[in-house]
Amino acid sequence: MRRVVVTGLGLVTPLGVGHQHNWSRLINAESGISAIRSFDVADLPSRIAGQVPRGETALGLFNPDDHVPHKDQRKMDDFIVFALGAAHEAVRDAGWEPKDE
Repeated sequence: MRRVVVTGLGLVTPLGVGHQHNWSRLINAESGISAIRSFDVADLPSRIAGQVPRGETALGLFNPDDHVPHKDQRKMDDFIVFALGAAHEAVRDAGWEPKDE
């Protein structure tokens, strides 16, 4: 059996960004489910979803510009940007600072 050591956590969820922000929202019984506002849902039977909230990172929201250049964001799906954001968060949480590329 291989042993694994978790050194850092990175979360990008409908509750927000970062494990501390997510945990505090969970403890306060807050939901990440809300009305869909990012696209037209008039012809859909469901009008609610768990979407990653976008905005200022300091507020616990996801800012894709912190992780991927705007030009490159147009070339990739949101799930890739979310994964890169979670990876950046995990590395930051681990306290690892690369010395070079």
